[in-house]
Amino acid sequence: MAAWTEARNRGDVDEAMSHLSETANVFGMGMHLPGLREQLRDILAAQAVAGWSAIESDCTVAAETVNCRYVQRDRILDRWDLELTGRHRYIVRDGKLTFAERVHDVESRRAAYSVFDDFRDWVADAHPELVDVIWSDPTSALYTTPEGAQAVLDVLDEYVPPGS
Repeated sequence: MAAWTEARNRGDVDEAMSHLSETANVFGMGMHLPGLREQLRDILAAQAVAGWSAIESDCTVAAETVNCRYVQRDRILDRWDLELTGRHRYIVRDGKLTFAERVHDVESRRAAYSVFDDFRDWVADAHPELVDVIWSDPTSALYTTPEGAQAVLDVLDEYVPPGS
């Protein structure tokens, strides 16, 4: 579990993926289902573009289950003076991550997602050509592909979050 997070923090997508079991369920994505392994690979690559990192603390281990607090940041959240905090729960079997769950703390989720929603509206007005690039997955809050993360970074200095 720690090696998976460290690989993600370094932006090493291949190493991060190597820590997953073939049937892992990572943040609701079953790796055994067609296309989801590649979708997760794209998300991890997008996080690398955005300079994503998670600092985990207060980890507890009970048999195969690891629970940790986390602080999540990237260049986009930093620019908006935000961070996501919450809890990760992992299950590790035979040295492979088989389950990963993330639950954001209510206040950090509310603050970040409010800005994400406002940013989406701003992009639709100011850069409509980027809407489908940034939100290639319309159910996502922000980027899910390397191209989407780069598109956000490209317009980051133009956008001013509400209340700034």
